Amino acid sequence: MRTESLRTVTLLLWTALLVAGCSDDGGSPPADASPPAEGSPPTDGPITHDGSPPQGDGAGPRAFVGLSAGESHGCALHASGSVACWGDQSFGAATPPAGILFSQTEAGWGHSCGVVTPSNEIRCWGNNDAQQADSPPGTYKQVSAGLGFSCAVKQDGTLHCWGGNDAGQATAPAGTFSQVSAGNLHSCGLKTDGTAACWGFDSFGQATAPGFNFQQVSAGSNFSCGVRGNAELACWGDDLDGQSSPPTGTFKAVSAGDDHACGIKTDGTVACWGSDLDGQATAPAGKFTAISAGKGFTCALGEDGAISCWGLNDKGQTTPPAP
Repeated sequence: MRTESLRTVTLLLWTALLVAGCSDDGGSPPADASPPAEGSPPTDGPITHDGSPPQGDGAGPRAFVGLSAGESHGCALHASGSVACWGDQSFGAATPPAGILFSQTEAGWGHSCGVVTPSNEIRCWGNNDAQQADSPPGTYKQVSAGLGFSCAVKQDGTLHCWGGNDAGQATAPAGTFSQVSAGNLHSCGLKTDGTAACWGFDSFGQATAPGFNFQQVSAGSNFSCGVRGNAELACWGDDLDGQSSPPTGTFKAVSAGDDHACGIKTDGTVACWGSDLDGQATAPAGKFTAISAGKGFTCALGEDGAISCWGLNDKGQTTPPAP
């Protein structure tokens, strides 16, 4: 999310691709929905956001290998580990700290966070009115920035969330996880056994995850999506604009935004659904390796390491830098 969600990559990066999809039924997991092998990267994009960098042959240190769309800004990770952000600068969310290299980064709602390399500590910047941009102690594998809060996967697989907690969005469940996604007032995580767990605000059912096995999950505004073990999508929660009604087919990444979502099909092309008020669900042609849906806009990483964004551009959020 955030952007989703909001409604994103590591140098060891989660191919930021891994973002979940929506299901066509609410039944029990089919036999083909087996969990990914333990230790393998989930398939978010946000954003997501973990796994091997999707670099092509000859990708230089300035090529982008991951990206994330937030409320009205975006951030991207260079192969060198440096971060570039663009868009709304109201709280400094689009100004990453100088001289620090990251293995993964994510743009949220007014703040951004990243996992520092090689220390694996977390550094956040931007709006800190609820302490969502504080840097927690410890070492981590992946971080996700939501609306006024943040969540991260520790090196031992347990979760830690901080910031606003008025709806329980920062009260992470016990267990071990391979990926986490912070939305508006809820979060979802992918457990190491392949099942999903969500927590926080649940008035639309966005924090009630179906019982499928997943490769990756993404929490948006009032809905969530995931890529199932069989590569089909499943979404749950608010469906006023069709954001929880994903297309059929097989996908390798999904990202839930504010009131729309986008996914990367197994052939590398992009499909989006939900609100298209600002053109955020009108995907361009081409093949992509990572995608992230924000609030009213979407960004994706092309096979050549260049970023394409579409949708609302009132703060420059769809004008990304060149590699």
